Amino acid sequence: MIKIYKISNKEESMKFIERQFPSAAIWTLETPADKKRNHYFYKKMGYNIVKEYMDGSVKIVLFEKKMNLNLTK
Repeated sequence: MIKIYKISNKEESMKFIERQFPSAAIWTLETPADKKRNHYFYKKMGYNIVKEYMDGSVKIVLFEKKMNLNLTK
C-alpha cells in the first residue's frame, strides 16, 4: 500500500515515487512530442528518449531511466 503525501514540487514527487519501488530496474514514461517542458523535466530527472512513435495523429516520445541497483550487501 502506498501512502499519499503532499509534495511541494514535481522533482520531489518523481524522486518519492522512484523510492517507493527500490527494486525497479527500469522506469518508462510517455509524453506527447510537442510537450517540450515535459521533455526538459524528464531529462533533468535522468530519463532518456528511447523511442518515438505515432498514436493516431499524435507523436509520442518514450522515455526510459535505468536505475543503478546495488543489490549486493
